[in-house]
Amino acid sequence: MKNGIANVCFSNNGSMVAAVAMDDDHSIAIYNIEKGIAYRKDPKNTDFGLVAFGKMSKREVFDIKFVPGDDSMVVACMKEVNLITWKDGAILADRTIWGDQKP
Repeated sequence: MKNGIANVCFSNNGSMVAAVAMDDDHSIAIYNIEKGIAYRKDPKNTDFGLVAFGKMSKREVFDIKFVPGDDSMVVACMKEVNLITWKDGAILADRTIWGDQKP
């Protein structure tokens, strides 16, 4: 994650971890913890547990949280809230913006 990690959150069931990078796009990565541990234990294993990765918002990220069921996340940003889902390794963001600001 470029420039470090700004936020981190574990899923409710403890099987995944999500991190928001400190880059300009606030990239987000979601990892499967069990697969990541297996990767670290076996150098021949090529699956390091990345579930999804993608760019978020240019706005400052305050907090991230998995919703119950762990199939999506809420990301609170400056003047917006994002509902995050993922499919085929890609992050999908549904953005809600307050005020006169445009995405």
